[in-house]
Amino acid sequence: MDAFIFVGTGCLESCAVDSVREQRITEEILKGKEGREARAMSWYRYLEENLSFPFDGEINYYDDRLPFAFQDKVSVGKMASIDFYYIEHEMYVDVHWGRSRMYIAIPLVRIAPTYATEKSIEAIGDWHYWLKRRYTF
Repeated sequence: MDAFIFVGTGCLESCAVDSVREQRITEEILKGKEGREARAMSWYRYLEENLSFPFDGEINYYDDRLPFAFQDKVSVGKMASIDFYYIEHEMYVDVHWGRSRMYIAIPLVRIAPTYATEKSIEAIGDWHYWLKRRYTF
């Protein structure tokens, strides 16, 4: 079982090329997939297979469309329904909302993991990197 570690928050400013991530994205995640839907599904599957749920995070960017404030603590329960998988070029996860057991789907890019497995942190980092580099499906 993976050990859990704490990490800080990050933002999505542009970033330099990371050859290790580039290789993983090309050879493991996308595997030569062509077309928007195939590439989106590849990302969805990669995240679903590599994120260990639940994990804790915090909101790393204020978005007035979400019921969360910057740096609010959240518990991420699962990948959102496949219906969300490429809306606005984003992957969605379900987070616990309020004191109920209800989930709300929010973009994974809005979450910085604070207590997650190393494998989860790497997968989230890969997704954040993809967006920072302004890649598209």
